[in-house]
Amino acid sequence: MGSFILEVKSGGKANITFMGEMADCTHSASGNQLTLDCKPPAGKIVFTIHDDGSLTGPPGGFMPMLRKQK
Repeated sequence: MGSFILEVKSGGKANITFMGEMADCTHSASGNQLTLDCKPPAGKIVFTIHDDGSLTGPPGGFMPMLRKQK
């Protein structure tokens, strides 16, 4: 609880989970940005993709850096 989980799937689909609540999303990537378009209340979220594959959310947001886990 209290953690963010982002699951990026093939076919442009994704899920984001926060505090046990999951939102269905679509995703697209362009340059160093990953854009999620999620059902409310999450809405549209733009992440920056870093060289190590980690993601950071919008500046000033409350989302921590996300790192890939196996």
